[in-house]
Amino acid sequence: MRLQGQPLHERMYLLFSLLVVITMPLSIHANSVSIMLLALNWLIEGQWKQKALRFVNSKYAILWVVFFLYHAISIIYSDNKKEAQFELEKKLGFLVFPLIFSTTDFITGKTARTILKYFIGACVIACAICLGNAMYFYLQGDPSYFVYHELGSALGFHAVYFSTFIGFCIFTILYHLLQNHRAMKTQSKLGFMALIFFFFVFMILLSSKTIIVTVFLISLGMGIMRFLKRYSKLAVSGAALLCMVVFAVVVRKTPYLNNRFQEIFKENYSTVLNKSDYRDFHFTGGTIRVAIWKSVFDVVNKQNALLFGVGIGDAQTLLTNDYNEKHIYPGDEVLGLKGFTHYNAHNQYLQFYITLGVVGSVLFLVILFYCYKYALRSRHALLLSLLLLFSAFFFTESALCAHKGIVFFMFFASLFVLQKQKLAD
Repeated sequence: MRLQGQPLHERMYLLFSLLVVITMPLSIHANSVSIMLLALNWLIEGQWKQKALRFVNSKYAILWVVFFLYHAISIIYSDNKKEAQFELEKKLGFLVFPLIFSTTDFITGKTARTILKYFIGACVIACAICLGNAMYFYLQGDPSYFVYHELGSALGFHAVYFSTFIGFCIFTILYHLLQNHRAMKTQSKLGFMALIFFFFVFMILLSSKTIIVTVFLISLGMGIMRFLKRYSKLAVSGAALLCMVVFAVVVRKTPYLNNRFQEIFKENYSTVLNKSDYRDFHFTGGTIRVAIWKSVFDVVNKQNALLFGVGIGDAQTLLTNDYNEKHIYPGDEVLGLKGFTHYNAHNQYLQFYITLGVVGSVLFLVILFYCYKYALRSRHALLLSLLLLFSAFFFTESALCAHKGIVFFMFFASLFVLQKQKLAD
């Protein structure tokens, strides 16, 4: 990382960006401070006329700012103003990263690669901390800390969010390996392959079904597209089939993961859809989501909020009330069980639907379409992989309602769309 000879604020932009990605998987509080420092540097720098001209020429930044302002407007028709303001604060990432990256020019292909290296390093450290914590509990006689949510508990990391971080690390390393394998020494290739294997095993331990399958398919697609240029379709197809067989065997022979995948086929979704009272109903990961999604549509219909939603301050209260009316398990304080009544929509598309209505949902889809169009037109493989990963993630989690989801997605999406040069330059 070379900073000498660069203007002061440009050096600070890079330093604070590195702090953002280093703290991203390690500490929410440190990450928030890093983002504030990045924003403060932007404010102190000034040059408002130049920044304004750059902003109005960035469709990407304008779309996200409009989307953020629409969230702010929804406070007007939210009854719970305090909750609405809290939710709006969490959405500041929609504003901060597009504004900063669109109005400055410190992000080039070179600086983007530097940022990615530090992010991967931070994720390695995060994995090491969690594995160390798991080993400690294992020696105490509790092996459960090696899988799922318990594995990320040392850092307060939700397993699914942690899996997206790890999946993106795999994409980044694999992309670098595929792009530069001819010029790389054998030792370096083996090192990168070992790192991919380490991340893949860690992701298996995290046991997020959606992310595991998505990461595998995207990685396979990256390999196929690269090797079709050098080898016959038959050879590439055979290799792809072999990878799929190996993947299936890994899932089948990993007891905990196999059980989680088996749940998908055992669940009775039609029963959930036909019920209006879930008293004593045993929910699984899939059936609770179906019940929640049903409640989303019920709430929107009851509130006549099809076009503009119920507002960012009232969505959770109305969902919780609907859950209680249907007797969805509320938890047990004595046993320390939380239940499900605090759950959000667990689907980002439906989360925007209930909070912002059809108008907000369409605006979000327009932004995604713009990002996909840019990624395909510029052949930006990492941006495309990030979009595919989160598009799948959005189906099972309200990822843009949590700090780690918002900061991760908005930072790297903005970084890739607004950088001056392609990553491979």
